[in-house]
Formats: sequence, structure tokens, C-alpha cells
Amino acid sequence: MKAAYCNNLNMLRQTIYIVAIVLSAFVLSFGQDPSPKSLNAVCSPIEDVGTGHPHTPPVAFGKAFVVPNMRLQFFNVATKKPMAGHYLVLHYTWMYFDPTHGEHCESGCWEYAYDNAQCVTDKDGMASVPEVNILPSGWFKTRPFFFHSMAPYFHDLEIDIHTEHWIIGYHISAKKLEKMKATHTVDVVYNVTP
Repeated sequence: MKAAYCNNLNMLRQTIYIVAIVLSAFVLSFGQDPSPKSLNAVCSPIEDVGTGHPHTPPVAFGKAFVVPNMRLQFFNVATKKPMAGHYLVLHYTWMYFDPTHGEHCESGCWEYAYDNAQCVTDKDGMASVPEVNILPSGWFKTRPFFFHSMAPYFHDLEIDIHTEHWIIGYHISAKKLEKMKATHTVDVVYNVTP
């Protein structure tokens, strides 16, 4: 029963997280050009955006994860043409354990944290993502729970493309990124329904 409540609460948090991202993107982009002229087709870190980190330095660290370099390409499903000049935000997401959520989950909950990068697609609808080394970090020291590690771990790469009316997100799991590294896959193509 407690586990089901914890899972439902985590699903609610994820929904609130997604709604917050969409609303903040809408508010931040209201009245602004959705593809800043200062950006190019090589994704670079965003320094001035909140990253889901608490305001204190991390105290726990997981295994470093290397996100491989890749070339993203986006096509409009309806027109079959490249989606040129579209703003992209990349979220390098990891999970950390927070044992202080006793009111919601008696034994604590896993929380999201992330680093961001941004760029704009070029005339061919492409953007280059350089290799990034992510060190998952957490803000609580924890011990293994029944031989299960409670250390922070890399979760996925979320790619958000801003279209005229929507922000459309795609996820590449840690497992899929490992497979891409092993097979030296660098080209990732998305057909977008704007």
C-alpha cells in the first residue's frame, strides 16, 4: 500500500515537473523570438537556468556517465522538410534519493535533477551535441537498502524541440545511449508532428 502511494506520488511529481517546464518555457518565450540569434547548431550548456538542484552543494555522487556526441536531425512529418531554425533544449537527467520526504513516502523518494544545454537547428534541421560527461550527484548521504545502491544515477537525455505551437520532447534512455556508444551511432533522426 505504501509502495503504491509512493509510486502515485512520484507520478504526480513527474506530471507537475512536466507542466512546470512547459509553463516556464511558455512564459519565458512569450513575446520573444523562439530561436535566439546568438545560438548556433552546436548545443552548449545553459549556465543561467535552474537545473533542479537544491541550493546547497551535493554530498553524494554516483558513477560518471558519458553521453556520446551525436547529430540530431528533425523533419516535419506533414511537409517532409527539415525543421530549420528551431530552438532545442537538452536535459541531461539523473536521479538522486531524498530520504526527507517522510510525509509522502515513509522511506524517502527518488528525485530528478538535470543539467541543460541549448542550440538551434541549422538549415538542414540538424544540431550537433558534443560528448558530455555527467556526474550524477545528490544532496543526501544514503546507505544501500537491501543490497540495492541508493547512489545517484544517470537516467536519460531529454530533447525538447520548440515548434510554433508546442514543445515536443523526446527521451533517449541511459541504456539506449550506452548502445549508441557501443555501436558508434551518431545520427539520430526525428519526424516531428508540429
